[in-house]
Amino acid sequence: GRMRGQNRNAEQSFDQSWDNLTNASLKLSCQTGKPVRLIRGPKVDSKYKPKNGGFRYDGLYKVTKAFEGRTKKGLKQCLFALSREPGQPPLMK
Repeated sequence: GRMRGQNRNAEQSFDQSWDNLTNASLKLSCQTGKPVRLIRGPKVDSKYKPKNGGFRYDGLYKVTKAFEGRTKKGLKQCLFALSREPGQPPLMK
């Protein structure tokens, strides 16, 4: 998770923590099996980002794994694996 005021496109500059509300919520979802709603925004570079800007709801996902990793500079990252729930409309491109 980001600290308040941190630019989401800036390079990570501190260790992430499981105490961060977003990270803790996703980790809890992984433990309970409750799905999360995925909303994509225009800032993150991804083939799935909305083509016309803005935000898009992309359905329900299960958090299948919550784990720690390290950046190239050795900073701690909280990482998650997501799996799209079945029976939903196809993703928009």
